[in-house]
Amino acid sequence: MAWDNATSTGTRVVFADYVKDFSAGAHVQEAQLRIADLILNGPAAGKGFDGAWQTTWTCTNVGNFPGYSYRFTGQVKDGAYHGLKGVKGEPSSLDLNGKIGPDGTGAFFGEIIVGSSVVALGAPRGTPSDFHALAHFDHGSGTGKRIEGRPCSLSFERQ
Repeated sequence: MAWDNATSTGTRVVFADYVKDFSAGAHVQEAQLRIADLILNGPAAGKGFDGAWQTTWTCTNVGNFPGYSYRFTGQVKDGAYHGLKGVKGEPSSLDLNGKIGPDGTGAFFGEIIVGSSVVALGAPRGTPSDFHALAHFDHGSGTGKRIEGRPCSLSFERQ
């Protein structure tokens, strides 16, 4: 019933309440993706977060596949974030784009191009992997998590 209410209402607040109240619910990932889509398809408005942000993308070990971490600088302008590690579309690259609202809630869409099948859960080098992430920012830092796929986290530090 709670999920039916969330989908019929369709607001970010109701989906966030669903995630909070039913953290192990069957529709948590779908609710998080809907939150991300609502933010990404809405206007960029978090001007208080403009500037350069040191961004760290970290994926944990999964079974016999080792974790990895990327560090790069992202830029926020008028609440819209863009960061790129490596050369877009080339192996071992990560292209990350998103929006941050005035309350510090952020949503991101990213594309990783596999550089090594050893850390990519066996996917061949050059394979693209798209993902969404949700994050929260305060004045000088932010943290977030990947929604679908391998467990990965984001951290941000204002430069």
